This record gives sequence, C-alpha cells and structure tokens, in this order.
Amino acid sequence: MLAAVVLAFVLAQAAGFSGTWERDPDRSDDAQAKMRVAFERMQEEMEKRGRGRIPGPTPGGAPPGGRAPSPGQVPEELYVEHEKGELRIDDGERLSIFYLDGQKHRRQMTNGAKLETVATIQGRVIRIEEKLDRGEIERTIELAEDGELLFISLNIEIGNMKEPVLIRTVYERVE
Repeated sequence: MLAAVVLAFVLAQAAGFSGTWERDPDRSDDAQAKMRVAFERMQEEMEKRGRGRIPGPTPGGAPPGGRAPSPGQVPEELYVEHEKGELRIDDGERLSIFYLDGQKHRRQMTNGAKLETVATIQGRVIRIEEKLDRGEIERTIELAEDGELLFISLNIEIGNMKEPVLIRTVYERVE
C-alpha cells in the first residue's frame, strides 16, 4: 500500500504542470461577480468625475478597449503542456503559449491592442506578467506539492480601476 502511494506521488511530480485540470467551484472565486463589482465601481467613479459611461459592453463583460484576455470568464477545464521552457494552456476556446525564459515577448492581439508578456518558472510556481495598452494582468500558477491541485491567481488592473481585482481559482488534476 505504501509503495502505491509513493508511486502515485512520484508520477504526479513527474507530470508536473502538464495534464488535464478541472475547476473546483467550491474552492474557487466567482470571477464574473468580482469583475462585475470592479466595473461597477469604475463606472461610478467615472460618473462622479463627469466622464459619462464606460464605452463598450456592460459591466462584467469583456474589458473596455476590445477583446483582451477575458479575466471574468474562468474556464471549467484546462489542458496544460509544460516542456522545454514553454507552457501551453488550452481552455477549449483559446490556446495561450508562454515562454518561461524571463524575456519580454510582444505581440498584437486580434483587436489590434499590443500585449507584452514576461513569464518565469521557479520550482512549482510560474509567474506571468501581461501588460496591455490599458492595464496589466499578473498571473501566478502554483502546483501543489502532491501534484494534484493547481492554484491560479489573477491580479487584474484594467482601465480606470481604482483597485486591482484578485481572482483565485483551484483546479484538480483529471489526467
């Protein structure tokens, strides 16, 4: 029995970040609710200053300024591949590729906005900083010691947000 537990632990560690992960709603934040509150606060602040309403979608939808990474919509399942200094995250709708070399990588998004990304890995923790034209998203991905849970934290500052929004999501390994 002990040998089976040790073998399962070793296999989980060897798999690392790679695998299929399913969101645990009981241990995860309600991302849409947090983003809705943040956009409502931003709207109130703009109206106080006499700037009118935020252009674009209603609060809780995509951030103003186009189709940036949509932090209010957390995927229920992720497929992650980590090998050779590269992290690939497929959420079923979008494939994100991060180069874990600590270098700045620039690209243009489909809406024309510019995105600058820096990603690093240190042991069981991956840190990703994404700078947008009108904001910043800091992502921390941490693998539990037993390799069976993945903790993802997003710290989001977009547009005229008064305070950053922190969203925590817990994923359990499926495969």
